[in-house]
Amino acid sequence: MNRDVAIQKLQDDFYLNRILAFGILHRTKKRSITNSDLEKLFLNYMQQKVQPFVKWVGGKRQLLKQFREQNLFSKKYYFNYGK
Repeated sequence: MNRDVAIQKLQDDFYLNRILAFGILHRTKKRSITNSDLEKLFLNYMQQKVQPFVKWVGGKRQLLKQFREQNLFSKKYYFNYGK
């Protein structure tokens, strides 16, 4: 399939907007693209996409008190942390 058809197929199959589909397809230099190529490109993109960009070290328990005060979660999730 040609690139325009491949972009449309990425949009339809994976519910992407045109700009993102074009960006994913731009990662390959193949002229002839198959359905399995599209799936591999998308899965590769998603694996790279979900990596954290900042590591959070400590301090998460301190947020529980704020969450409790603002009633953001049910009390059964708090245990006795952050008193």
